[in-house]
Amino acid sequence: MSLDSNHHDVFQDPLMLYRSAVQHPEAEVAFLERVYMHYFEGEQPTLLREDFAGTCAISSAWVMMDEDNRALAIEIDYPTAVWADKFISHEIQERSEDVIILVDDVMNVNEPEVEIVASMNFSTLIYHSKLELIAYFKHVRKCLLDNGIFVMDVFGGAGSKQVGVQERAMVVPGEQDLKIKYQWEQRSYDARNQRIDCRIHFERENGERLVDAFCYDWRLWSLADLQAMMIEAGFDDSEVWCDVYNTEIGQSDGYYKPADVYPDRQDWIAYVVGVKRG
Repeated sequence: MSLDSNHHDVFQDPLMLYRSAVQHPEAEVAFLERVYMHYFEGEQPTLLREDFAGTCAISSAWVMMDEDNRALAIEIDYPTAVWADKFISHEIQERSEDVIILVDDVMNVNEPEVEIVASMNFSTLIYHSKLELIAYFKHVRKCLLDNGIFVMDVFGGAGSKQVGVQERAMVVPGEQDLKIKYQWEQRSYDARNQRIDCRIHFERENGERLVDAFCYDWRLWSLADLQAMMIEAGFDDSEVWCDVYNTEIGQSDGYYKPADVYPDRQDWIAYVVGVKRG
């Protein structure tokens, strides 16, 4: 989907490439709704806050899921927010007014209170110290209504600490003839402080590369540490939601649910949920 009706070289549009390669907003918002209704059966959430919103894809998909849904998207980078606003206006048109985009640090935004705060695409991993992360969790809790949840995703496993590049083919909507490879590079890992340097590159079939399209300086927190810090920040409960991995076929069932035990594997992605009860 091009943002420009005239000539538009999508390979020069990193945010469009990122959205196409990495994000699955329709599945994510369905998951967020399912998690909320797991804890508050019979209550239909309508108000979402998307922290570190980037392309604001989750906010866009949220308002399109139900006519009563509204979303607040917070993104600190102004050019990214401008891109997202233009894309949303094109993508959801008459519903675009139901997505409010704020250009600010998430820690500066206190209202409105919402039922769900989501920090996806591993964005919470920008906090490297326990003090910073607990402060963020406390802030999120204050921004939730009495019955509310905070959902963040996290990755781990032995593969998350290995230096190297993984790549796969990707398709940009409306550009099916354009052959592009998505490349995920883990450039360095510091076992002393769990700090990891990750990069995203893109390569087209003629060899042209978009190097360091996105760069991440993250701290790999353990699931147990995240749960403990959520409780310390005042959440009434914290649970890990994970999938089931079939070792015989080397494939996940793709269905995430609360788990008390999460067997380790080479690479995994899980969600950590903080619950605030009225």
